[in-house]
Amino acid sequence: MRDAADRALLRDLARIRVLPRDLIVPFYHPRRRVADRHLARLEACAFLESTLLHVASGRTQRIYRFAAAPVAAIWGDPVAPMCTTARLLHDVLTARAYFALGRPAGFRVAVHLPATPRWQFESHCPDAVFPDPGGRGPVLVESDSGQYTRRQIREKLGYWRCLGFGQQVWVQPADATAAPVPVLPGIRLLRL
Repeated sequence: MRDAADRALLRDLARIRVLPRDLIVPFYHPRRRVADRHLARLEACAFLESTLLHVASGRTQRIYRFAAAPVAAIWGDPVAPMCTTARLLHDVLTARAYFALGRPAGFRVAVHLPATPRWQFESHCPDAVFPDPGGRGPVLVESDSGQYTRRQIREKLGYWRCLGFGQQVWVQPADATAAPVPVLPGIRLLRL
């Protein structure tokens, strides 16, 4: 792998597990044709596979992920990619948050968290965690594809706050009708 942009793409992909097509051009390759050529080469070499993700708004997104678990492991993702559409939508929202937040160092999706923190969260495991640049502890990232009810959102917010995780980022699709996230100190909403 000689191209620095492709190496950066694969390292980020190992961190966030899926990469929407529309984020590749601005962050890795400046022009669409160049990006298409590189993506086609990575698919032909069996590094990546692409799939179309259909969302409720009727839009279709092309997303990329590792073609196989051994390739993912080489680049730093020890967990085999998941395939369900519902999980992919959450993963895409989480990936968009990663870029909207400025690609924070230490960003880890839930499947990459050690077993102990996952156990601590029980059924309320966030979609990602990263250290707060200001040193105020970890920031939890929760992706809501518009399916959560007000009660579910309040329950997760409260549960995490009781555990001492006051810094939270909630991500919802810009074009989805979603339950409102309460405006509280330390809570940030991203509509992407």
